[in-house]
Amino acid sequence: METLHHSALRGLPNVAAVCSSSREQLESSSHSAEIVKFNGFHRRGTIGSCGSDASITLRNSRTGTRKMFRKSSDVVGVRIQPRSALAAERGSWSSDGLNEQERGVDVPKQHGSSTSISMGGLGVKQRTREAEGVTAAGGGLRKNERAAVPVDYMKYLQEYLTDESSSLSWFCPVLENKPPQDAPILLFLPEVVGTGLGFSMQQENLGRLFELRCLKIPLRDRTPFEGLVSFVEETVRNEARNHPGRPIYLLGESFGGVLALAVAARNPKLDLVLYLINPTTSFEQSPLRSLSPVIQALPSAVSPAIPLLLGLINYDPVSLASQVASSFAAAQNLPENLSNVLQLLTSTLPENFLPWKLKLLQSSARYVNSRLRAVKADVFILASAKDDLLPSVEEAKRLTTVIPTATYRSIPEGGHILLLEKEFQMATAIKGSGLYRRTKSRDPVTNFVPPTREEMDKAFASFKLLRSVLSPVFFSVGDDGKVVQGLSKLPVSKTPLIFVGNHFLYGMDMGLVWCELMNECGLLPRGLAHPVIFEKTMAERGHSDADRYRLFGAVAVNGKNMYKLLSQGESVTVYPGGAREALHRKNEWHQLFWPTRPEIIRMGAKFGATFIPMCGVGEDDIFEILLDFDDYKKLPVVGEQIMKTFDGLPRLRQGVEGEVGEQTLHVPVVAPKLGGPGRMYIHFGQPIYTEGREEYFKDPKNVEAEYLRLKSGVENGISYLLNKRKEDPYRQFLPRITYELTSGGKQAPTFEP
Repeated sequence: METLHHSALRGLPNVAAVCSSSREQLESSSHSAEIVKFNGFHRRGTIGSCGSDASITLRNSRTGTRKMFRKSSDVVGVRIQPRSALAAERGSWSSDGLNEQERGVDVPKQHGSSTSISMGGLGVKQRTREAEGVTAAGGGLRKNERAAVPVDYMKYLQEYLTDESSSLSWFCPVLENKPPQDAPILLFLPEVVGTGLGFSMQQENLGRLFELRCLKIPLRDRTPFEGLVSFVEETVRNEARNHPGRPIYLLGESFGGVLALAVAARNPKLDLVLYLINPTTSFEQSPLRSLSPVIQALPSAVSPAIPLLLGLINYDPVSLASQVASSFAAAQNLPENLSNVLQLLTSTLPENFLPWKLKLLQSSARYVNSRLRAVKADVFILASAKDDLLPSVEEAKRLTTVIPTATYRSIPEGGHILLLEKEFQMATAIKGSGLYRRTKSRDPVTNFVPPTREEMDKAFASFKLLRSVLSPVFFSVGDDGKVVQGLSKLPVSKTPLIFVGNHFLYGMDMGLVWCELMNECGLLPRGLAHPVIFEKTMAERGHSDADRYRLFGAVAVNGKNMYKLLSQGESVTVYPGGAREALHRKNEWHQLFWPTRPEIIRMGAKFGATFIPMCGVGEDDIFEILLDFDDYKKLPVVGEQIMKTFDGLPRLRQGVEGEVGEQTLHVPVVAPKLGGPGRMYIHFGQPIYTEGREEYFKDPKNVEAEYLRLKSGVENGISYLLNKRKEDPYRQFLPRITYELTSGGKQAPTFEP
């Protein structure tokens, strides 16, 4: 039996389809040539097989003509790649099965033997070589054109740079990382030169989230800006028709950001999400604008202008002369394998390339700036603070005032071509933005994508200094009430788990707790955080860590979100004291300010959750509070104005009885403890099980009793740690850090549980 890949078959330049069923039939999307029927297909894991009666029926989208090809005569051993493998946007086949240019397609073969395939004259060819993807111009590749190998994007790019073609197309990689079956599509729109170098550095991680396509703009292409918009727009509209329930993502880099905005402005009713990286809407303020006459007058040896266009080197008028004399290999912060590509780019530039691109930059900025108010899509702008080519941060601020649905993040150390910087991951930025979704639903609970190992490692690294300074120790209690050091007593199989605890000042314990649970138990409890953390202005100004919270699954705290999380079996972390505990007053160390109503118990019992009373102590050994909320009110002259500012901030629990209802947000002024910070101690108490106790929890008195038991579990844990830490010989900073430095980094021991 011959094998056919079961994944979505949207991709052969003359055969474009998606898999709607895992058995008996494949039905297509509405590209120019569609698979409307595929009989004899049976799914087996990730590979399907076709029997002797297998057949494919194709329909020409334009003429309605249908053709059937049977396995016995026409379909022989072809392994069709998934949706992202091969791309097609236009083109058709004539009555003899070939389009007007007799285009062929390289179909990667699974096991490397050479097979010539003819699907009823469709001209589908296969050569003996490893290949991972192809480009499609119009209906497909030209005859004898080779497929691209995105595993080595630079090699592909060099082939592209020497390509004599002048037609726009899409490059679609086949990656080892597979996105979900219902993944949305992401169209990458490159910088003005059109190389897509940034795409090459990001495609691996983006491939976990999206079906990918990269716009290919040949060096000889002279399509005006509106023509480029129309080309992308046609693809966007086709995708919207084929998958009306999915959003379409446009990732625009530099000039590509302007192109994305133009498409969004012309299609306000489509479900689009835009990510813009240093868009060239501010071209009039760019040094390139003032240098245009000089650059246009340069002779054919124009290598210094290319890095300027790409933004790969810093613009400095004083050093411009030395840049002119230097080679591309001297460009700053480039991956090692870019030098050959840039040298090749210089040698293959067609005549009048630079004047055309500068004109394109200018005309595109004017076109888009006059239409910004028509943009209705979600827009997320990444602006590099060290972009010497454009005033990107100021431009991002301007765009967010014109486009109500736009927000931005400033990247302090970023340059113009941010995607080429090794430490930057676009996929991480997308997940942290809160805009990633696979359907029309904007629910942050269901759209969450767990962090990758790399993202978790970066999180661990970011807490390394804090961990080394505080040297936290963790304890857990089993069902027998015995305390042990470490997390071995946590009932990790009794999910969903609800960790309920007290807040450290400023919530500084949360990151260390999450890292320990992820590292030691493989648990990632979803955090329920104050909504102000996710407020747009706070995040833009860098006053909150909203993107990292979202990356690790945190959502705004409310009953609806908690209900959804528990219904999906997700573990959660809850701090009932909220901001009242995290921003407590002087002399309120380790005190609980919980609501009186036991709703958390009632909801947890509904899903058979296991409650873990959690607590931490040590904040009093780390900080001194110099100015608290009560002190602000007493300040002469400025106190009244400061209180008005605090009163204008959101309040989460207005009307709730007790101290927890007094959650006025403010900023306590603190100073580090003299002699260095003390140690942090975290305690996970005896579990409280609700599974199988449905009848018990129907009685409100029992619910109240279990709530008090949960609160007592936290309070008892705090008392236990406060008493036992007196026995810790390394509670204070100096003896602890001395021990750990002289023992090769081994953590200092603590008290015996």
